[in-house]
Amino acid sequence: MKKFVVDRVEVMETEEGMKYWGIFDKDNKNWYEEQKNFKENTLKIMYNKDSFLILGREKDVSKIAPTMVGDIIEEIEYSEEIKVNPNLYFINGEMIELKECEIIKNGKVVYDRDFKIKKIKEKLKELKEEKIKLGVKIKDGVYQPIRDTDRVLLMMIKDTIAKEKEWKYYDEEHNPVLSKITKEIIGEIFVKGEKVLNGVIIGEAKAEEALEDLIDEELKNLDIKIYFEKYYRENGGI
Repeated sequence: MKKFVVDRVEVMETEEGMKYWGIFDKDNKNWYEEQKNFKENTLKIMYNKDSFLILGREKDVSKIAPTMVGDIIEEIEYSEEIKVNPNLYFINGEMIELKECEIIKNGKVVYDRDFKIKKIKEKLKELKEEKIKLGVKIKDGVYQPIRDTDRVLLMMIKDTIAKEKEWKYYDEEHNPVLSKITKEIIGEIFVKGEKVLNGVIIGEAKAEEALEDLIDEELKNLDIKIYFEKYYRENGGI
């Protein structure tokens, strides 16, 4: 099977003064002249020598237009079953569709462990935020235990005070003093809120740390929701 690797590109000029791109391989063979050496009924693949990403494919070699040093044109057997996909790569004479978290390294398809862990950590953060938004049930209401990781319970206390309609006492400056029921609610919010806080923050940190101990197969098959819930519960989450 014929293969042409672009090694040099330069501006050429015909006798009539018309300019065009001259495309040559390392043996100084001209692309336009070499086209006749490709078979008629094969599929011609053009891909980049560094990324291996397929840039074009045609049965008619004259429709292939390499323009950059490092472009490679290679022919393979033609098949009607060949996929039409913009994200195909050409590795060892085959068109390859990368799976999730796969990359090409040194001309081989390998599992990108670091990228997979990064995506899992992003999902853990989302699950943490979802857990925070659910809040905790206190009497007739639902209170969010944390507004963010720096401020705990401030918003809930403000909301609780605002909802208290019957104030029993006022201080010397005529500010309302919390009634017994309000104090009980706030106390419960602090207790339950702290549990949620520990669960989401400490749990997320330990879950991220434990990812490094998982083997590649475990990372591939990890149920992130179950994984997050495990560390959330183990660290006091309710």
